[in-house]
Amino acid sequence: MSISLEANGSMRQELIIHSVPCLISHNSYAKVDSFFITSHNDETELLKSSFRGRPLQGKEIHIPKGYKGSVLVEKNGIISDHQKRQITLGGYFDKFNYWNLETLPKQNVILDGFDWLGVAEMLHAPIIKEKVEKFDVENST
Repeated sequence: MSISLEANGSMRQELIIHSVPCLISHNSYAKVDSFFITSHNDETELLKSSFRGRPLQGKEIHIPKGYKGSVLVEKNGIISDHQKRQITLGGYFDKFNYWNLETLPKQNVILDGFDWLGVAEMLHAPIIKEKVEKFDVENST
């Protein structure tokens, strides 16, 4: 199976992303701005809304510095493993709204993944001889 990734002019479009803890049988764009009304509490920095009558509490999460979130859009559905997949970049985001049902948003799998970015940077950073020697001297006692 081959994958074709295409970038077009829409990649310059900044998107507003909502991570909602609901199963929605729809995989495309939606008129979120028209129907998903949110309010912001300046004191607690929390967001409030509702979805299908259920209260939601949210928080704005910023993507770590040096990174951008991307929205990938697949043009055709997958029929077989031998089919060529065509994926385009639908836009980018620097932050997203993370929502939780009825309770305050807390750490989750998405946010835990951000912690691993720092670990990956350290693992792939060049090894500097002076820093290694300094570390050995400081930790030899």
